[in-house]
Amino acid sequence: MARTKSFSPATKVIPASATTVVVWTPSEIDSAGVVLLTMAVAATAGAFTIGNCTAVAVKANGVTVLNCTLTQLLAYQERWSPKGASDAATGRVLNIPLNKLGAAGGDDEEDLCQFMPGATITVEATFVTGAGVSGTAMLGWTKTTIEPRYYLTLLRQPMNVAANQTNARVPIGAQGLVEGIGIVTAALGQVRAIVSGFEVMNQPGVLYNGAANQGDMLQASEALWDAPDDASQITTFMFSKFGQGLQANPATSWLEVTTGAGFNVADECVIFSVVPIVQG
Repeated sequence: MARTKSFSPATKVIPASATTVVVWTPSEIDSAGVVLLTMAVAATAGAFTIGNCTAVAVKANGVTVLNCTLTQLLAYQERWSPKGASDAATGRVLNIPLNKLGAAGGDDEEDLCQFMPGATITVEATFVTGAGVSGTAMLGWTKTTIEPRYYLTLLRQPMNVAANQTNARVPIGAQGLVEGIGIVTAALGQVRAIVSGFEVMNQPGVLYNGAANQGDMLQASEALWDAPDDASQITTFMFSKFGQGLQANPATSWLEVTTGAGFNVADECVIFSVVPIVQG
């Protein structure tokens, strides 16, 4: 296996006091063998950082394969990155992994996950700036010589669950095999995940039984095995990692969530799956 790195000289301008969606098209970026995208920003005025990027979407052949807020993407990094921590939201660089981070076989096994053969990709990044805050963004990538076997999808979806609900059901669906589910943790009382009819998670959150700090098993159990549980980690949104390789569809797959007073009906979950590539 060999990895190579390059970047696009196309610099995107992000003005002050605006919501701006910048797009890198297939003519500006590579696709074949890409296992990582890296976005770098620079300030032209004020304190412009990666934190001004509120969301990222990646499309392959026009189909969205990754769509996350910045918080969701950093939480994904924390759970699967071998370094056990995410990029700094106050920094100048954001990594967008497209391989299977932390695979047991190391780099070669990680890079079996990449874009499907022949795909062309588009990258969209949304920036929100205030008065006197502006900057620029560039995009680079890392490629592998490993032949792909599957590609990932990392997609957010609305939960449509209001505050103070008990066992509200959220149908979930995904292409391929579900590797993990991310969920908002603030004001979460309990979460139960069923994938393909199999219970993969049933744990209390921070507001179990309606009282704060009643033993957040959801966060503690994940932090023991993976990312360290300290102040540098994202605690408002987190992923649970599964290893069953189960196919999700809304008829046999759902979340059941019990929520407290601070839960927002607009809150989202994120489904991480891997999709086998059919050869031939």
